[in-house]
Amino acid sequence: MVVVWFCGHLASAPLPQGDSHAVTVEIALTLSILAAAIALFITERLPVDVVALLVLLSLVVTGLLNPAEAFAGFASPAVIAVGGIFVVSAGLFQCGLARSMADLMIRLAGESEPRLIALLMIGVAVLSAVMNNVAAVAVLLPAVIGISRRTGISPSRLLLPLAYGAAMGGTLTLIGTPPNLIVSDVLRQRGLPPIGFFEMTVLGLPLVLAGVVFMLTAGRRLLPDRP
Repeated sequence: MVVVWFCGHLASAPLPQGDSHAVTVEIALTLSILAAAIALFITERLPVDVVALLVLLSLVVTGLLNPAEAFAGFASPAVIAVGGIFVVSAGLFQCGLARSMADLMIRLAGESEPRLIALLMIGVAVLSAVMNNVAAVAVLLPAVIGISRRTGISPSRLLLPLAYGAAMGGTLTLIGTPPNLIVSDVLRQRGLPPIGFFEMTVLGLPLVLAGVVFMLTAGRRLLPDRP
């Protein structure tokens, strides 16, 4: 989140004037910090939150941002909204609503693999539109494993469509995924109209339907069959 916010801040900030050598050094420092952060994210040698805070600290130590600029992002409405989404996701998980949706989908699908794939993708896309993608998958994961054991369908043939459906569901609403909120906040800061809550649904809904159709046709032939 810190890295994404910094990239947005850098893109919206005016270019430095004056010494071109200083500008080149700042660009090199920025790219070096981002490259190091990406490497740490990939290797997972440090927790993700620790890496993000180290990036923030590096920007201040190298003088690329002053302390006020560095911590201004935590007051961004987008960051606060993302935190709120995690609270709502936890509430949906704890109250049992998401679990009830999972049980209903399993009952409707029966033992038919195509019907199960379609219902799983549509159901997780709906959940992902109003809660965090990872939480949406976590809600359905135990049910998917259970139905896989009961029907003899390989878990890999159900879990991959589940993951794809969650990713596509993030395009349905403004809160479907954190980058949507960040982009909307950057637009607002630049004096442009922010993204409406359902504004991207006209593009996200056809994407979800196309993904389901593909997975039920050509995509099924590509799914691995691993016991």
